[in-house]
Amino acid sequence: MTFWIDGRQVRAKSGLTVMEAADELGVVIPRLCFHPALRPSGSCRLCAVEIDDFRGLPAACSTPVEPGMRVRTATARVLDFRREMLRVILQDHPRECLGCPRNGTCELQRLVETVGIDFPYSPEEFGRHRAEQAGRYFERDYDLCVRCGRCVRVCHEVRGAKAIVFREKHGRQEVGTPFDRPLAETGCQFCGACVDVCPVGALREKLPPDGSGGLQEMSQGCGELSSIVMALYRKELPRSVKTSVCPVCSAGCSMEFEMAGGDGIIRVRPSVGEASNRGQACVQGRFLLKEYLGRSDRLLMPMIRENGSFRETGWDAALDFIADRFLSYRPEETAVLTDGRCTNEELRSLREFSRMVLRTDAFGCVCPPGHAAASEILRETTGTPGGMGCLQELERSDCILLLGLNPPASWPIAGTRLREAALGGTKLVAANPCKVGAARFADVHLQHYPGTETILVSGLIRLLLDRNEVHPDIAGRWETELKALGEHLSSFHPGEVSRITGVSPEDLVEAACLIGRSETLSVLYGLGVAASPRVAETVRAMLALLQIKGNLGKPGCVVAPLYGNGNLLGAWEAGMASGHLSGLPAQGGAYRSGPFDVLAAIDSGKIRALYLACESLEGDALDSIGPLLGKAEFVVVHDVAIPRAISRAQGGVGDVYLPMAAALEKGGSYLAGGRKVRRIEPVVAPPGEARSVVWVVTELARRMHARGFDSMDSPVSADESKSCVPACTAESQGCDRGGPRPTDLCPAEPGGEPAQRWIGWKPDDPGTPEDPRDAEYPFAVIVKEALRPYCLGPLLARESAAFFGSDEELEMNPADVFGMGMSAGDAARVVTRHGEWEGRIRINDLIPVKTLAVSGSIVRLHVDLRDIAGGAFAARVVKR
Repeated sequence: MTFWIDGRQVRAKSGLTVMEAADELGVVIPRLCFHPALRPSGSCRLCAVEIDDFRGLPAACSTPVEPGMRVRTATARVLDFRREMLRVILQDHPRECLGCPRNGTCELQRLVETVGIDFPYSPEEFGRHRAEQAGRYFERDYDLCVRCGRCVRVCHEVRGAKAIVFREKHGRQEVGTPFDRPLAETGCQFCGACVDVCPVGALREKLPPDGSGGLQEMSQGCGELSSIVMALYRKELPRSVKTSVCPVCSAGCSMEFEMAGGDGIIRVRPSVGEASNRGQACVQGRFLLKEYLGRSDRLLMPMIRENGSFRETGWDAALDFIADRFLSYRPEETAVLTDGRCTNEELRSLREFSRMVLRTDAFGCVCPPGHAAASEILRETTGTPGGMGCLQELERSDCILLLGLNPPASWPIAGTRLREAALGGTKLVAANPCKVGAARFADVHLQHYPGTETILVSGLIRLLLDRNEVHPDIAGRWETELKALGEHLSSFHPGEVSRITGVSPEDLVEAACLIGRSETLSVLYGLGVAASPRVAETVRAMLALLQIKGNLGKPGCVVAPLYGNGNLLGAWEAGMASGHLSGLPAQGGAYRSGPFDVLAAIDSGKIRALYLACESLEGDALDSIGPLLGKAEFVVVHDVAIPRAISRAQGGVGDVYLPMAAALEKGGSYLAGGRKVRRIEPVVAPPGEARSVVWVVTELARRMHARGFDSMDSPVSADESKSCVPACTAESQGCDRGGPRPTDLCPAEPGGEPAQRWIGWKPDDPGTPEDPRDAEYPFAVIVKEALRPYCLGPLLARESAAFFGSDEELEMNPADVFGMGMSAGDAARVVTRHGEWEGRIRINDLIPVKTLAVSGSIVRLHVDLRDIAGGAFAARVVKR
């Protein structure tokens, strides 16, 4: 369209705002509250312009361009108005620019240069307040706040956390938390998004001293002088920025690593404009990743156990020792295990080292049994254990069903995608016992009892069949099967499902209506489902729901597990992750052996020698198998540090410790969500004598005189890395096509339609709750341990993980506590049909109404949980 700006006739695309059009034309319009990642608010009024036939001075950031519009950006009236708005902002702003961390990069400073000031600018008369700490990650100095609202909007619009708000204090709008609660209690993810969008120094990251300890000690005499000196010192250090991929989880976020001098990484920020994470990150990648790489207990030299203790040695001696010991065992007595953090290149090396050097099929990736069971069901149905589609497609979904998922705990970037989809009109149904994460902005929140997901999904399918909301093509092709499924679901009516799951019939019907009306449905599940004892049945029910809606393989329909550390998806695709680690096909194409349970073999003593390749930066994948490690005669641990499972073991575990180079120190490729291969570029040099898995197994193969393994020592190109993951290439089945789909994997019928098979799922009898709630016992008691997978996860900040109190406390929803005339800390008595006990009340607004969360250790003293079905039992609470 054509319009006029400052007397020039110009053209602009339809849908642009005046500010966006001006930016494309090179016309400078000042702004403060505007940020490209946020919806325009026009609150700062500094982008005011004059437009013919418009009342007042409209905001350029929120006013769309119209044909024939005449805009003037620099009239005397506009300039006077901007200076007045700037005066209002500056009148309460401190004048300590020299010592401010944002000095030189402050947007307010640039704004003053652009707009100019023609009014007295005397120092403020009020005293400064101490900056508030936001955990160990950043500081909140609200004396520097300009009330632009960016931090509040990014927390609400992008992250969906709603942890910070505008509140009225002393007659003024100030940024704070709801009811002035600590950040950890408001749902803050400590993701740093607010820090990244803050235009001034009100929100600032805590930075390391940059090796300037001596200078800092010299300036300790005056706190303000110390801050100024240290800020100026940091600005003079030589800086460089490297871009790579965060290896913490499978999201594949692109990050920028800021380096200062020779002191390593000082700051990590998400890359702006990158499609994978769109300028967002989580607390792990944003703040903690640099700490993990520089942790004090990193392994720096190989160590060998001698006489009950370890001594440092060189690589030659360590590798010779390992080679000699492995050669003393038969092939069937050896095994190779890894976690989900080895690169694709290292997975390939481990696989070939097992086959060609140790000559064993006993190799794989350790992961929780529930994760493995779910991945096998997905592999059977969709052809890939990582699910279908990618998160970029969520905005095309009409409805999204979340099962047992708290995105900030297991995949924070998914939370930003969900929030974006929800703001775009996508309906959201969240099934989670606790009101966390995406449940806060869901259209329907189904607060079910832990472990009842299968019953819940079965009830939704029953409602869809009753309402005849089955895709026409599915109804025509699978009429007989649908009729049989309806008969199996005859007992899953809303009343019965409600009694078993704790979800009200009204919420069930409302959720079924949203799902039934949607043309495109996506299902995402998290750690709550993976921890369920019926995880396989839940995933089958979830896939059956998608099939009757005609959404399996349909563009815009995503089904994905949102958990997994590092390259767990790559390990799954390589066939190395399973609860029962199966042997893979040999090079000839046939199995050397049948399915082989490596963990059982270790437990029975059949496996006598182990090689463990892990990257235990912030967690420990070996916790689940720690008790088994002591049963092997010879254990080699190749890790960045000594894993917790090994350091806690009785008598010590491990005969050789080898220092590993972390992913950001050696480079390589990971398989991210949507089966997209992401290349990790090395950012820092490995510490000490740390080496990659590829280097170690190549050296071991040479010492063990294995033929044909020398080529593994050569670098692997980006294209070659795709071959490390069987049946996966980024071009053929990656995010560009929306991820893998059954239609890509199944042959086509003569009529041209995909040959999809009926999933064949049918539910078990739901049974009847043995201990239902009633008027006498109105509360459902749930053990806290059963709730934790739905709330907690490896990507949460330590401060955010304090969802539950001590074991002795009785946790209840505030509506229940105050409704019974009680307060936090009151002593109460819990009475059940099986026993009773006492405890102190703790208010927890994440707990559903009419629910009591109690520690399992306390419950087991009074109730035999083996007699309780469904994971919940009835009780009443009486004030003592």
